[in-house]
Amino acid sequence: MTNIDDEIRAVLSAEEMDELEKLTGEQGMFDMIGESFRSKMRYWMILLWGYSIAAFGGAIWATIRFLQATDTKDLAIWGGVWIILILAIMLAKIWYWMELNKNTVVRELKRVELQIAFLAKSIAQQK
Repeated sequence: MTNIDDEIRAVLSAEEMDELEKLTGEQGMFDMIGESFRSKMRYWMILLWGYSIAAFGGAIWATIRFLQATDTKDLAIWGGVWIILILAIMLAKIWYWMELNKNTVVRELKRVELQIAFLAKSIAQQK
């Protein structure tokens, strides 16, 4: 704890303190995933998860068809379908991880902004 943190906490009301504590705690993976469904992009997240689950189901189906194939043409087709679906899942996961990272950065910026506002309030009260 630094001196500036102590000064900030000294001028906080109970409501402001709760808001700051909510932002300063470390988030686990499930907390970040849950927060992504409460953000402005929640409909895109639902669509992305649905897309990923459908692509995963399609990849399983393509794997089964690949293993049941008897000629080379069918093997090539179902192998290609499987590769495309796995790449689609990877693309969705990369985009989702970037969104989680963006949400974390925005959360940290809000925390810093809140601390600056509290510090400005503290300085104004001291004058």
